[in-house]
Amino acid sequence: MELFLDKSTNELNGYLHFRVVRNLDTLEKEILNLYCSDVLFGFGDMDIIEPTFLKCTKKLIGLMKEFELKRRRKYLMNQKPRYGVIFDLLLPQGTVTKASREKIVEEFIRSIETMERSLPFISWFSYKKKAKYIHIFIYDRASLADGLNFYKKVYKKDHIINKKTGKLTKKDDPDAIVVHKKGESVLDKDGNPIREIFCPTKTRIFCFKDKSDDFINKMKIFFEFFINALKATFANFKIKKKFIIRRNNIHKAFNRWIKRIYIANNALIRYVENEINYLYAKNKEESVRKRLIALLNQFKDVFKVGKFQINNQWHALKATRCDIAENSCVILRNYFDELLDEIREGVN
Repeated sequence: MELFLDKSTNELNGYLHFRVVRNLDTLEKEILNLYCSDVLFGFGDMDIIEPTFLKCTKKLIGLMKEFELKRRRKYLMNQKPRYGVIFDLLLPQGTVTKASREKIVEEFIRSIETMERSLPFISWFSYKKKAKYIHIFIYDRASLADGLNFYKKVYKKDHIINKKTGKLTKKDDPDAIVVHKKGESVLDKDGNPIREIFCPTKTRIFCFKDKSDDFINKMKIFFEFFINALKATFANFKIKKKFIIRRNNIHKAFNRWIKRIYIANNALIRYVENEINYLYAKNKEESVRKRLIALLNQFKDVFKVGKFQINNQWHALKATRCDIAENSCVILRNYFDELLDEIREGVN
């Protein structure tokens, strides 16, 4: 089991993605549309992972909706409430069993609980071609449930009022009377004890602005939690360093022509990346390695811009017809081979 670290930046890019949940209905559809037996959930002080049917997950989301509806408040224009976060964890290539997936979730949640106790979570598994993902939704409010018995809402201090005015007062007031004692259950309008399912106060461990220093530091911590979970799950887990060039993300909403452009670009990126990594590992000479790194940075810029110039003629890799982009990829590959042959001749 191997995880690849970018040698140029020393970052594990792409293995963990973080997104905020602002609609519980959308979350429910995402989970229920993926029918699989790997849907897991944790709630309160019960076992950290409880295998369950999808209807149990639906019930848990229903409890969240009911609780949020009671505490609904007005938001400013273009503001939406947040209910939690989803971690999308890309698993390393290799055989990953159901038991090992559950172990990864268990270790990751245990690490999160070192920052905040008893946060309810829902986890599910999905795959896209060869890529395998574990998705973990973590609710912002801590659970106050002990198994299936919810905690009663109690008064945190004595409620003392003046018997003449009916206003809150202090103990030394001669007309003071104790209406409710500390620890006494809070009753509803029907006289029944109010039971709390979730904490009224939201956790702050997932609250930070994108691209901020706090965001970068927190993501490094979550990366470390994920790596520790993989190490605890797989005895043969290793982190290997190699040069990595950023791929183009291909979304389902793209039409087939755009997909052809991105597929051609990604195939060329993979070829350039593999050739440079192979030659870099084979040759130990510092001068050769510097030339390879320079070649890598040159082609990184080309793929980022999406066009290049050869013999005073520009060729587009993106934002053009798919047949033109594919032809440009062939031209760029031949140009790369020529530059790489020059480096090989220098080695020989």
